Amino acid sequence: MTFLGQPSPRWFNIEAGRPFLEDLARGLSQALASRGPHALAEATVLVPTRRAGRDLAEAFLTVSGASAVLLPQVRALGDLDEGEPPFEPGDVALDLPPAIPAARRRYELARLASDHQALLGRTLNATAALDLADALAGFLDSVEIEEAAPLDRIDGLAPAELARHWQVSADFLRIALAEWPKRLAAQGLMDVGERRVALLRGLFERWRAAPPQHPVIAA
Repeated sequence: MTFLGQPSPRWFNIEAGRPFLEDLARGLSQALASRGPHALAEATVLVPTRRAGRDLAEAFLTVSGASAVLLPQVRALGDLDEGEPPFEPGDVALDLPPAIPAARRRYELARLASDHQALLGRTLNATAALDLADALAGFLDSVEIEEAAPLDRIDGLAPAELARHWQVSADFLRIALAEWPKRLAAQGLMDVGERRVALLRGLFERWRAAPPQHPVIAA
């Protein structure tokens, strides 16, 4: 019995020091071989990054001996550009506004920072505003990935006994986090990270209601 033939849930480990992706590619190829030549192509493999996806494709070619092989659908869960699968899983995406383009997001965040530069006690030139926009974008991305509720925790970031600049940073973050969703909504857009999470949640609910009939492997 192959590892895919065991009862669910199925959790497996590849020992440290082993060539992880090659072992994964070899194991999947062998496990699905008995289901016919198209079984591997119908499988979905979820990986953390696009680089991992590219490396896994190379691993399948390696274990096949460089012969022709139908690759599975390899989907990265992280560091994606908006619109990449599985974050556009069919009509799951139809009820959501589009994601704000990366360049536009940067300039809109810079505008937000510039609009509230008085909170920071200094004047922001264009370079400083863009730098602050980049930092704010990174913070927003981490908040979305963790699915945190930052507005509920801002007050705890800078208690009164800490230096004034910490208080200034907390005040700015509080305003920025409150205004950013309003600016996006006014433009009919969503933040990239927020939309990814919403799409994955939608895909999760769909799969829970009607589990996919093909193999899905999270690696």
